[in-house]
Amino acid sequence: MALFRWTGNGAGTKSDWHDGRNFIDLAGAAYPQTRHPGSVVAAGVTTWVLATPYVVGDVVESIDPVGNPYFFRCIDAGTSAGAEPVWPAALGATVIDNPGVNQIIWQNIGTNYAYDDVWCDTKLAVGAMGIAGGDYSADEGLQSFKVGPLYDKGVGSAGAALIIHHATAASDKHLIINGKSSIGIYIGIIGRQTLYNNLILDGNVIFSSGGGVGVKKLYGLICLKGTILISTGLLIWPPFHVGFVTAQNDVNLTIESGVAIFAGILLGDAANVTVSGGNTICNSGISYGLSLFNGYWVQNAAINKLDVYGGTFVWNSGDLTDAEVFNGLVDGSQSQIARNLDDCTVYEKGTLDLDNGVGNIAIVNGVTIIKGTVKFPRGQQLKPYP
Repeated sequence: MALFRWTGNGAGTKSDWHDGRNFIDLAGAAYPQTRHPGSVVAAGVTTWVLATPYVVGDVVESIDPVGNPYFFRCIDAGTSAGAEPVWPAALGATVIDNPGVNQIIWQNIGTNYAYDDVWCDTKLAVGAMGIAGGDYSADEGLQSFKVGPLYDKGVGSAGAALIIHHATAASDKHLIINGKSSIGIYIGIIGRQTLYNNLILDGNVIFSSGGGVGVKKLYGLICLKGTILISTGLLIWPPFHVGFVTAQNDVNLTIESGVAIFAGILLGDAANVTVSGGNTICNSGISYGLSLFNGYWVQNAAINKLDVYGGTFVWNSGDLTDAEVFNGLVDGSQSQIARNLDDCTVYEKGTLDLDNGVGNIAIVNGVTIIKGTVKFPRGQQLKPYP
């Protein structure tokens, strides 16, 4: 794993993510042009074997990967010797294996600690022109992608998102956005690829589908501050939480239609979406539950299970299968779209408003009132209980 800090003022094209000269390492040195984030391919790496033919492009690691923690790529084909060469530690350095007519030349292409980290920080971005989009889908997955709180440039664009992914699931794989800039940070995901452990601490962040066949997954999403858009074609996997840092309106989140929110998964009795703050407009259905503790959530599609402990849940369209209102408000009065409420229980501190003025909200099974406040649709007939 190597650390890449974006500078954008190297010898290469300023916006070119595939030019390592636009990045510096932890010591402040620029990388070679060919060593960019994700350029080390861990998949398919084998342990060096004696007396074995290798072709150009083969990547090996030492028999002792702890003592020699590097990957080496074959740049001149041949057959390995009867003993390992003395592997060089310097990035880009070469070594001859089995000198002679069948010799191999190996080149150090980076450490074997896993995957690369990419950081963006204004203090290191002297002369940067912002970051244009780049397609990293064919490269090895990143360990992490971070945008620091001082970074004031963009990442990608509406027409060219930065397409990145994590190759494997692990707790140390993450995407962290903490950019104060209003310039958009556009992150794309293509089919069958995933971003794990996504934390939005601030910034204007747009997640989009980068095309391709198969699921494009955000595996874990926590939104604490910023303006965030989840675009059509993505899947959000738990945990999914919307909260705040200092003020309840720190988050402005929009979920477009066509986003799969945990389709086909049920986490026991736990809700798949938890909300403790922010302002959210959701245009996609929620299959297996939302718990609202505070904040303002507008739902414009069906939802299977709703628990309200505080805040305001505006229900504008789509059927609501099951709801419990312990505290706070479920407001169905703001939309004249016809819809069904299957079951609902309203407790002492809860409020349910179904009077949208046209009386087309149908109560399918019933509403149980336990000292709560309920405003029924016009013309709704109440039946005695039991």
